[in-house]
Amino acid sequence: MIHRWLLATLLLLVTIAPTRQAASAQETKRAAVVVDAGDGIQARCVAFAEPTLSGHELLTRAGFATVTSAGAQGQAVCAIDATGCPASDCFCQCQGADCAYWSYWQQREGAWGYAAQGAGSRVIADGDVDGWFWGPGNAAAAPVPVDFTAVCGDAPPEAPSTRAAAAPSSDGSLSYLAFGGIVIVMAGLLLVQRRREA
Repeated sequence: MIHRWLLATLLLLVTIAPTRQAASAQETKRAAVVVDAGDGIQARCVAFAEPTLSGHELLTRAGFATVTSAGAQGQAVCAIDATGCPASDCFCQCQGADCAYWSYWQQREGAWGYAAQGAGSRVIADGDVDGWFWGPGNAAAAPVPVDFTAVCGDAPPEAPSTRAAAAPSSDGSLSYLAFGGIVIVMAGLLLVQRRREA
């Protein structure tokens, strides 16, 4: 009876451990966000475990405080870190010829492009760079491109962990070395049990 339990445990470990490690490796994703309120650029890197984020989630996870307003075109960003307008009058500084608002941009192939959709609809994937710029919001106002590697670095950080603190390693998966040790111990126990029953 005991050797059946040992065999079942061994098979379970063989099935689960590599799968958990592969899943953990897929969790590390990064995106960069650039904010320019007219007094200098702030560029931050965000690591996330989900398959994707929205553009607004990227902005807030980077630590920027936002004021938003829902409209016909979706969610508009009225203010970032106290620069901008209140939600009740999201485009308060856009009443005349000199229009200033938070324009939303995405970097594609090393150049900024004006966003074709709102931040709530934007799907952020690994390696994306978003930009928010306070000003007229036309193509002439777009700043120089920002290199993703300069913001996020070459190597990805450790994946954000959603597993329990009691997990066997920092990312919640067994290392191959520990897995191999468990397999050897379990096989040895199984062999000893069979010899006793013989």
